[in-house]
Order: sequence, then C-alpha cells, then structure tokens
Amino acid sequence: MEQSTEVNSLQTSLGGLATQDRALIGAFVRIVRLSFRSACVEQFVELFEENKSRIAGHAGCRFVYLLRCGDTFFTLSGWDRPEDLETYRTSEMFRSAWKQTRSWLAEPAQVWSCPISSWAARPDYLHT
Repeated sequence: MEQSTEVNSLQTSLGGLATQDRALIGAFVRIVRLSFRSACVEQFVELFEENKSRIAGHAGCRFVYLLRCGDTFFTLSGWDRPEDLETYRTSEMFRSAWKQTRSWLAEPAQVWSCPISSWAARPDYLHT
C-alpha cells in the first residue's frame, strides 16, 4: 500500500510542476547518479531516509525520490528555481550528508539539471 501512495505522490509532484500558471518557467528536475561500494549501500539508504523530509522541506523543492538499481541509485528532485537548489546545496545539512555520501561512492557521482520544457500526462493519471 505504501508503494502506491509514493507513486501517487510522484504523479502529483510532477503534475504540480506542470499545471500551475507559472508552470515551467525556471522549474527543473535534478538527477544525480550515485554508484556505491556494496558494503556501503545500506548506510546510504539509512542516511537518505533520515534526511529525505528535510531535503523536500527546503524552499523551492517540490519533491525528492530515490530510485535503485542494484548498488546504483538515482536521486530525482524537482525545484522551482536554480537559486533554490543552490541554497540547499550550501546548507550545513547537505554539506554534512554529501561528505559522508561521497566517502561511500565506488565512482564519481554524475549530475544533471534538466529544465522542464514540456509536459504531458493522461488526465486520469494525475487525478487517481
């Protein structure tokens, strides 16, 4: 049941970026690929669980999700403006968590900030 709630939350989060009057002006999705040493995976998951609400609570953050494929993870977060992400990235919470996260990586992180240039969804998809 909780998985369904999280999927509905993702639908709402992504839809919320695209359905407001100021919809796509400046909004973007940040994608971070993180590959961990196997022995460090559970430590990272615990750290993310401890901090996900605080990340999502930062001004301008619409959502944050963690996707997993083996020892590789992707964080997916939606932001109103680049300045909002930068404020988060200079916070003490981020600096502390990133220092720890970086020590567990098997290879350097890869990062993309992707402006939202278009959006489409079935009408019933966002309202279920």
